Amino acid sequence: LQKNTIVLLTSDPGEMLYSHPEDFLPFDPSSLYDPVMHVPGILWGAGVPRGKTSQALVTHIDIAPTFLSLAGLPSKPGSQGESLVPVIRGLKEKVRDYLFGEQDILVPLRSVRDERYKLILNERTGARQLFDRRSDPDEHNDIAAKEPEVVARLNSVLDRWRAANEPSTAGREAKWRKLVAQGSPVLSVDEVTTGAHLQLHGGGWKLADEPANYLG
Repeated sequence: LQKNTIVLLTSDPGEMLYSHPEDFLPFDPSSLYDPVMHVPGILWGAGVPRGKTSQALVTHIDIAPTFLSLAGLPSKPGSQGESLVPVIRGLKEKVRDYLFGEQDILVPLRSVRDERYKLILNERTGARQLFDRRSDPDEHNDIAAKEPEVVARLNSVLDRWRAANEPSTAGREAKWRKLVAQGSPVLSVDEVTTGAHLQLHGGGWKLADEPANYLG
């Protein structure tokens, strides 16, 4: 089995664990800071060198092309993922220049990062945060006002990615109206509000003056 098995250890989102006060929902991370975005990627098995670590930018959609390549198979046509085999075998230092993120739990956020900087866009307010990942890996010091050229460059990259990958608001609404017009049963559950209400007001939520409750 060792000669014919490849194992990847990873996860879905990370957890903030109160590293940023504004992200207070431990049951559903609602930010694009690195404690949520930076998850494990540990690969083991046939054709994978032992003890090698890479700082290349990678993302979950790279998993399938990597497995297929290690198995000697081509990637699925149209796949946006990149095989990491060239990085794994030391043939390249990187396969990507940028990583993108999105979430719409409480506030719609979009992000893009390169090897040094991360830009986070608040779609609702238009506010942009910029972090220097080399000097500020915990992403606590917003330097957007100090680095307008970096903000403009990354914002342009993000705009191009969104234009290529996100359906328009009008397109989403048209699909919704089509479903309604067809009489399809539509069930919409706002689980974020439900979960937050349970967490803040439910029987399992401790009183603010109890020491066991985190900072009230």
